Amino acid sequence: LKHDRPVALKVFQPELSALIGAERFLQEIKVTAGLQHPHILPLYDSGQADGYLYYVMPFVKGESLRDKLDRERQLPINEAVRIATEVADALAHAHGEGVIHRDIKPENVMLRDGHALVADFGIALAVNAASGPRMTQTGLSIGTPHYMSPEQATGERELDGRSDIYSLGCVTFEMLAGTPPHTGPTAQSIIALTLTSEPRELTELRASVPTHIADAVATALRTLPADRWPTAQAFSAALKGTQEYSTYSRRAAKRPTASRWPTVALGAACAALLAWGVIGWMRPVAVSSTALPTRWLDLALPDSAPMVFRGSAWDESTAFAISRDGTQLVYAAKLGDSTRLMLRVLGAPGFRVLEGTEGAYTPFFSPDGRAIAYFASGQLRKFTLDDKRNVTLAEVRQPVGGSWPTDSEIIVSDARALIAISAATGQRTPTAATCEDAARPCWLPQPLPKSEWVLVSSYGDIAVVSRRTGERRVLLDSLFEPQAQLLPNGDIAYFHRPGQLFVIGFDRDRLAVRGAPVAVLDGVRHGSAGGQYAVAGDGTLVFASGHHFIESRFVWVGGGKETPLPFDAESFGVFNVSPDGRLIASTVYRTNPQIWIYDLQRGTGRPIVTDGDAEHPVWSPDGREVAFALGARRNASAPIMVVSAGGGKPRTLVSPGGYPFSWTQTGRLSFVRTARGPAQNDIWIADLAHGASQRTLAAEGVDDAPVFSPDGKYIAYMSAVTERWEIYVQPMPATGERWVVSRDGGLFPRWAPNGRALYFMRDKSIYEVDLSRGPAHAAPPRKLFAGDYVQSFGHAFAVAPSGDRFLMLKATDTRTAATMLTVVPGWLDDVTTRITAAGVRRR
Repeated sequence: LKHDRPVALKVFQPELSALIGAERFLQEIKVTAGLQHPHILPLYDSGQADGYLYYVMPFVKGESLRDKLDRERQLPINEAVRIATEVADALAHAHGEGVIHRDIKPENVMLRDGHALVADFGIALAVNAASGPRMTQTGLSIGTPHYMSPEQATGERELDGRSDIYSLGCVTFEMLAGTPPHTGPTAQSIIALTLTSEPRELTELRASVPTHIADAVATALRTLPADRWPTAQAFSAALKGTQEYSTYSRRAAKRPTASRWPTVALGAACAALLAWGVIGWMRPVAVSSTALPTRWLDLALPDSAPMVFRGSAWDESTAFAISRDGTQLVYAAKLGDSTRLMLRVLGAPGFRVLEGTEGAYTPFFSPDGRAIAYFASGQLRKFTLDDKRNVTLAEVRQPVGGSWPTDSEIIVSDARALIAISAATGQRTPTAATCEDAARPCWLPQPLPKSEWVLVSSYGDIAVVSRRTGERRVLLDSLFEPQAQLLPNGDIAYFHRPGQLFVIGFDRDRLAVRGAPVAVLDGVRHGSAGGQYAVAGDGTLVFASGHHFIESRFVWVGGGKETPLPFDAESFGVFNVSPDGRLIASTVYRTNPQIWIYDLQRGTGRPIVTDGDAEHPVWSPDGREVAFALGARRNASAPIMVVSAGGGKPRTLVSPGGYPFSWTQTGRLSFVRTARGPAQNDIWIADLAHGASQRTLAAEGVDDAPVFSPDGKYIAYMSAVTERWEIYVQPMPATGERWVVSRDGGLFPRWAPNGRALYFMRDKSIYEVDLSRGPAHAAPPRKLFAGDYVQSFGHAFAVAPSGDRFLMLKATDTRTAATMLTVVPGWLDDVTTRITAAGVRRR
């Protein structure tokens, strides 16, 4: 009325309004209101009046896609592709903001001047989130049967963007064929067909549809989400044919799932060859070819022994290995309450359990394939396959990777140190080689043949380090948990988000990469220890596909019980509880790291920072603001920003900054600044009142996670002065004194609210140190509880302001285990051929 403009006022029936719950719905819909995209119909307003929930959208002078299809039945191919790609662009934007539509159908696609506008974005999500289990209990479901994805039709609440991709595939199918993929007399019959049968070939229904479009739609309509296009952008590109994708044909889609190696169907699997941004100064090249790899073998793992990706020291570790000759595969399996190794001879049926390997993770083969090394309970162990002997070689308290380059020697990364261990006696020989710092450990250390140099991967780069002098030379920088592997042909393969595998040339004589990185595979699972893949000496590739990072849920732990919180599973990073205990600020890893606020009273969550790489949120003392790191992974001098807890425009708090950890009542902020050289990973204190920063600890060790005591008189932190992390406490201001309060290792210190105790984590247990007599007279650590909680450097737990419980992360089972591996014999030869055919020169 104020602006005299027509709008569309959408109103829920009173019964449905009562079922949904007005307050929660209106809170959830705020996320939708933030979507701004030329193909998304914006949300003007929302509210409640006389028992009615309503929301307001623009009035579109045009028609819906349903109106057009009712009139024309089938659309010209170019017009159908244009509408589908415009909707895909809208989905890509919304998915990047964490919003899933859940009800893509012709009725929700408006056409204005021939262009698509997607309506009701996020409404279904808001209804679902607000109503919780009440919706399911009534028998109601959100969505339309003809366009529902199989996972949505079966009532799964945890949906991601691939559900929308399926629905858009259905809409595209109908625009081209004149009918949805599945039809029936009742909703139940349509859902049954969705779950049990394949749609007809598009080219059978309309011969003029180009093959690449039919294949693109067929891939979008795969029953399993993991088999569909991973993103809406990928679907759009496949429809337009702007890049060449290796897609599923209908024949490949109908292959049976195999449980034995000889009967595995052959075909291409999810290998979209995509370009990925600028890495350092080089732009990767995407390679395509009409010749697909000759064999892609899906190896089904036993349902009773799924593969698990978690070790005791990290969120995710490399869960499997392939022998150098490419004939044997071993993986860490979940059996009961522990893990054990499972072995498979490729080409022979069945797996066998390697008895005595309880707690095993990160396995790797000996050069001759007759033994397997692995980590368990802070030890490096060896299992010999001939005599089935299982021996402990050495103590390795914080292992983050290893390799067995020669018959006599194993190289492991223990915290930040690279250690040589005798494969026969277990004797440890320290080397001069170290990781960049203990918070950026070295995964998969691999000595170069007949050389003092070792190839290592860290959080942000790939480098070689000298075992003799400790010199470190960076090969590739500005990466995200890359996990590099030296290939048999001398090149380097490495992983980079989101889910892509690259190959780059490597000059061993000059210790430098050459040429441009080449994107060779998409869809590799990504965890906090890089990508889940391995390449054998004969060029065979093994990889696990799936989600990036571990997804987990918040839980309270206290009083001997565990209480889940009502928030969706996410890939959480650093988190903290507000001073009043009402809110949680957390990093959420999506397309990029974001800062989210979770309301414990209302059970709602929303993003407050989505631009850039925003991480490490820390509450201000009054709980009104949140400080966070912006871009610190890629830039050691990146600023620390601050934003209102209610959202808004962030402002710079400290520059140059780092990763914030603790903010005191007196206006001091502790943070960690990472940099190469003698000043790496040091603790700094910022005086916010005067704008000054100073380093508070000498660079004799690598220090991290600094937190002030509640009265500000002490600071606790973790330090790797020795070969393992320990918890230290020192006075503030510094007097030169400091006290070790942990024993046998410790991570992530947190103060009790009264300041009379300190908590820390070791392995999978939380310990308490009584400091009532002062840090100099700390009592021995006391174990409080243990559990299979997500832990990694920077986030493990938080203490409630009441001091009676701990906030922890519990991994979701579907994200921590897998029942399938893909094996590609001859992969390296195929990649080399395609790189050569593409004319990628290696100067």
